[in-house]
Amino acid sequence: MKLGRHLELSGYIGQGTEIHGTVRFRRLLRVDGILTGRIESYDSLVVGKTGRVDAEVIVGSLQVYGLVKGRIAVDKTIEILPGGRVEGDVYAAAPGVKISEGGVFDGQLHMNPEPGETDQRRRDGETPPGPPQGA
Repeated sequence: MKLGRHLELSGYIGQGTEIHGTVRFRRLLRVDGILTGRIESYDSLVVGKTGRVDAEVIVGSLQVYGLVKGRIAVDKTIEILPGGRVEGDVYAAAPGVKISEGGVFDGQLHMNPEPGETDQRRRDGETPPGPPQGA
């Protein structure tokens, strides 16, 4: 399945599904259910209209149509779309922040001057998550 900017969906957490813990993924993960804990990826996370995330989020890019709460670090872009809500501290690269009309941001925004400075794992020299077993 492909979404938006020709990204291939590699994971989906559907409405009615709850996951608690650490989630690591590659390519694109869409959340329409509930996810709490920690999310890590160099790639893209989409939180759908029914999606609820209460986590530390460290991703390459984030699109929010639902609700995201917590500490959020994005290396490329964060988009809060109509009906989307973000609550918490956001660490983002300038100019990679977009809040559409009807999107809500409640928290603090910390902007870094260069892309690539946002992702704490890169600053600490850690490697990206490995591919899923059997891939």
